[in-house]
Amino acid sequence: MSKKQILKDRFKDLLTSDFQRELLDSALTNLFETSNKLRFNNFSYVIRELANLIINDLAPEAEVLKCNWFTTQIGKANKVVRRQKIRYALSGGLSDKVLDQIDFDHTECEDALLDSINILNQYTHINETTFGAADVKIEDLTAEVINSLFEFLEGIKEYRESLVRLIEANLNEQIFSHCIESTYSEIDILASRSRIEDVEVNNITVTGINFDFITANVSGYVHVVLEYGYRNDSAEMNDSFPFECTTRVDVKDFKNIEVDPLDINTESWYDNGEEDKIDSLSQDSINPVI
Repeated sequence: MSKKQILKDRFKDLLTSDFQRELLDSALTNLFETSNKLRFNNFSYVIRELANLIINDLAPEAEVLKCNWFTTQIGKANKVVRRQKIRYALSGGLSDKVLDQIDFDHTECEDALLDSINILNQYTHINETTFGAADVKIEDLTAEVINSLFEFLEGIKEYRESLVRLIEANLNEQIFSHCIESTYSEIDILASRSRIEDVEVNNITVTGINFDFITANVSGYVHVVLEYGYRNDSAEMNDSFPFECTTRVDVKDFKNIEVDPLDINTESWYDNGEEDKIDSLSQDSINPVI
């Protein structure tokens, strides 16, 4: 396998579009044009622009400007600086308050990514060190640039995944509290009276973080008690049903949560016929209401 292909393969899971992959290929083509004394500078320039392209894709300027945390830097009216773009790429519009609530240190993450970008910047300028450098020197410099790009892309991926895990863990309690206090027609029609005893959240998948909301898909089980009859002639049954829902969380306040109505699947109740379910009130699983 050629050196060029080895380097391309290193980034195959980190580049997300054909254009990004084509830029990397062009950068490497420049690098291996050994007759060109500017080959390393050209390579470094394209790699830096590839990193900038990725930042801009992850953090559109119009969206960064809408973030609650955005402030204009001195002398840069309505100008989004690189640190702000990196913050948006990592955590969208999540406010400092929310990031503190979920214990995510965005400043440390941003510093690490900026260090990688700064290394890419320093080799785009032509000087005696890089112009027409010996092959051995270029190999060393290339390794530094490639490693910096890899650390930048891998860093974005890992920091973002870490943030998502923290969000999902903190959402669990919020969703439970919201669902346990709600009523659902799918459950109510199954019995004279019903109540939700527990909400078991099995999976939370964050599907988006923008300047306004965190969105997530949620699935799990609701554990319910179904009551039949009245007063002394009554009994209750325990059952569980799977559910799915979508939730939105305000990026400024993690406790400000909107949960769409739960889509509760009660098909299992009707599998044996509704009358069979009601007739089963005499079985051991039924608890008389005292």
